[in-house]
Amino acid sequence: GLDMGNFSSYIGVARGGGVEIIANEYSIVLLRKKEKIFPNIQLIFFVFFCRTYVTFERLTRSIGQASKAMEVTHAKNTISNFKRLIGRRFHDSHVQQEKQLNSYSIIEGNNGSVNIEVKRNVFFVVVFFLSIIFVVSGRLSWERKRFTPEQITGIMFTKLKQITDTELKTKAVDCVIGVCVILKDRF
Repeated sequence: GLDMGNFSSYIGVARGGGVEIIANEYSIVLLRKKEKIFPNIQLIFFVFFCRTYVTFERLTRSIGQASKAMEVTHAKNTISNFKRLIGRRFHDSHVQQEKQLNSYSIIEGNNGSVNIEVKRNVFFVVVFFLSIIFVVSGRLSWERKRFTPEQITGIMFTKLKQITDTELKTKAVDCVIGVCVILKDRF
């Protein structure tokens, strides 16, 4: 089961008659490092959640803990707290309030829907062949990309599924998704 929150998400797996909250890949890396460096010491603190953050870079996107780490350097392209925008219209008072609180751009989409806009810088390289001399020329341009909160949610669910598949060492086929009660009025 998945529970996606505004800032962190949890993954629960039915095992042995109960539900076990599984660790994310960041926690697993920490655990492996600890086992190599301090094999006889018990690990008390263990991170069982995945950060609900998505960062768009030049050609890639970072999700989870890697994205959270980039929040300061890529503030306008790091999206978190987007769950509050799901199913709302752009002119809704809650959306207008969220616009003031978030560093990323919340803009009006088609038919008054909410869109999140990120800017990615793209570096174009052109190589000129002049006899034997190679001349490399490049320019930086900005590409604007729009996403709906539902698309960002889909990106996050994809990451959570990857974490689940890695932890289970098999493909997860059935899933229960926790949905906030307030969302029932928006659809």
